[in-house]
Amino acid sequence: MDSHTNDIDSHTDDMDSHTDFIDSHSDDINSYTDDMDSQTDDMESQTDFRDWHSDDIDSHNHDMDSYTDFIDSHTDFIDSYTDDMDSYTDDIDSDTDDINSHTDDINSQTDDINSLTDDMDSHNDNIDLHTDDIDSHTDDIDSHTDDIDSHTDDIESHTDDMDSHTDDMDSHYYDMDTHTDDMDPHTYGMDSHTDDKDSHTDDMNSQTDDMDSNERDGSKL
Repeated sequence: MDSHTNDIDSHTDDMDSHTDFIDSHSDDINSYTDDMDSQTDDMESQTDFRDWHSDDIDSHNHDMDSYTDFIDSHTDFIDSYTDDMDSYTDDIDSDTDDINSHTDDINSQTDDINSLTDDMDSHNDNIDLHTDDIDSHTDDIDSHTDDIDSHTDDIESHTDDMDSHTDDMDSHYYDMDTHTDDMDPHTYGMDSHTDDKDSHTDDMNSQTDDMDSNERDGSKL
């Protein structure tokens, strides 16, 4: 009977020890559960931050689209301006042909004058008349020369306008390069944030595996 009592006491002690172990393991599980809840809150906070960051990127992309539309519009303007320049060049070429033709006429008329000069000795009576003709023709040449000078001034003015427009485009391309440089650190920050999130997700998966293993160990007990 004493032996049986001792067995019961020993078994009771074993049960008490096992109960203490279960209580301790339960406390560990509760503490681990609290840690998991805290990490879940952190993940939700990071998700909110990423959503806000995504909205900011969408807004930035919209600004870039608007800037691209502006560049396209500016390019269309340049193309139109180039067409105008081509047309203007055609006009200049046509005027140049007219000038060359007129120069040929002048050369021909100069030959006539030289011929008339050769005849002056024999045509003294007609010298005054021929002199008037020469004066009139000289006036025409002077008038045409004035037209050429005026046309040259127009070409120089148009060239100045094109130089100014080129300066504007250089400044515009510089602004685009600066904007691209500003975007680079922003893109780097997003990549780093994604790496941090992936690492945190791996940690959560590892801890979940540990929880599953602990639960299996507890069920065996």
